[in-house]
Amino acid sequence: MGEGDVTDRAIDQYVKRLREKLGDDPAEPRFVATVRGAGYRAAGPVVRRAAPRVERRAAGR
Repeated sequence: MGEGDVTDRAIDQYVKRLREKLGDDPAEPRFVATVRGAGYRAAGPVVRRAAPRVERRAAGR
């Protein structure tokens, strides 16, 4: 493996640290859920919001 390569074990450690910082429990995840055999997914609800409106100015103003 070359420099900068990421192993599955390294990802596991990063997720563990993230869970600690978020106060998340892997047994009852609120933010990061483990998907057995696949990896991880966001565990919280997804809320869609409308994109903010952007006013466009005429060229040269």
